Amino acid sequence: MTRVLLLVTMLAGLGSLAGVSAASASMALPAAGSGTPPVPTSSITPDNQPGTVTYCVDNYAPNSTVSVRNDANGATGLIHTDASGHGCTHIAVKTACKQTVSNTIVASGTDQSSPPKAATSQATYNAPPDATQCGNNGGGNGGGNGGGHGCKNSGNAQLSIHVTPQGGTITGDACGFTPGERVDAFAHSQPVYLGTTTADSDGSVSATFKLPMAVKPGQHTWIYEGRTSGQEATAQFRVVNVVTGNGGGVLPSGGNNGVGGNGLAFTGADIAAMVAAALLLLVVGTLIVVSVRRRRAAPAA
Repeated sequence: MTRVLLLVTMLAGLGSLAGVSAASASMALPAAGSGTPPVPTSSITPDNQPGTVTYCVDNYAPNSTVSVRNDANGATGLIHTDASGHGCTHIAVKTACKQTVSNTIVASGTDQSSPPKAATSQATYNAPPDATQCGNNGGGNGGGNGGGHGCKNSGNAQLSIHVTPQGGTITGDACGFTPGERVDAFAHSQPVYLGTTTADSDGSVSATFKLPMAVKPGQHTWIYEGRTSGQEATAQFRVVNVVTGNGGGVLPSGGNNGVGGNGLAFTGADIAAMVAAALLLLVVGTLIVVSVRRRRAAPAA
């Protein structure tokens, strides 16, 4: 009997040890697939040329596409990550003549979890003052119109005129583009393509375009848009009606591009009203002359 009790006690002790060991093992070994994926990150390195930076991401989903946007100027780009989830691209940044400009650049893609989840990261670049944004107007031809584009802000275009007859031509200057990139010109409100030009080595453009007749009289916006950088430069201008005479000249001849000295455009309705008033005065004058002559010719009573 004593031997039986001793055997039962030993078996119970072994069972308890086995239970503790199993519990310890289950606590020490994490469940498969429960690891936390690395957090996606972003970093910025200034380029050798002003106006762009190298933007890189890490820990995104391998062999995936990450979209990039600079909140300061709206410039966008894409990054195609490698097998480790790393990738880089160049993106335009906003700069100013005499002050530092903060550029927050945001990346959006998927992380390395399974299944992948949407993820974002961002980095901020404080662009130093850029002297190329201060303009470069020289002495010119005695009239103060110097060489250089005079571009003071990469978001603003400088136009040669701001009021033009329908079908006229306008020269537009702008800066802040990637050197050598193609830059398209448009007239809004309804987009009308004007043409394309190429940015100089300093990222500036200067080109003259003829406005299509589709750009109707009214207020419009000139837009330069860089194909690579996504940079935009805008300016306002106005198109006015014109009336051409028999000799092909534009009426009225005074003012600025069909604009009178008071800054108001002469339209076809204005000219018609002037002609009608002149005819009325001519008729009234003729009647007065005839009446006077009849009185003088009448015999005295």
